[in-house]
Amino acid sequence: MEAESADRTSLNGSWQELSSSSYSSSKALSLKISGRLDYGSSPSLTWKVKALHSGNYKVWARIRNTGGNSVYSNLDGDNGYQYFDSSSTWGWRVFYNRSVKLTAGGEHTFQIWGRDAGVEVDKVMLVPEGSSYTPSGVDG
Repeated sequence: MEAESADRTSLNGSWQELSSSSYSSSKALSLKISGRLDYGSSPSLTWKVKALHSGNYKVWARIRNTGGNSVYSNLDGDNGYQYFDSSSTWGWRVFYNRSVKLTAGGEHTFQIWGRDAGVEVDKVMLVPEGSSYTPSGVDG
């Protein structure tokens, strides 16, 4: 899921579009907030997703940060905050304490909400748990 293809909200901040040939599809988004915000009180990204197979999926994001190292996420209304390896360079990072359960063919709503200032998102992938696949490179 490309970051720039998400529906965006701008509650107490915004997602600024970045352009560079080093990003997947040449665009990424940078979270512009002050400090740390609570769940539901920050800018969000929303995607509609459908799974081919039912099961639990790990959340991976091509992400970097110049501030904190966490975001909130939710699937169909659940919520929690997710930590990822902190780095100022772009890379694929798994959300440590997050998996989502998808039903094949059903439409689900996946969201990322801002938590820490300085987070930038290029792309998000949902990878089946138990898979040995680890995203790499710009496109995963």
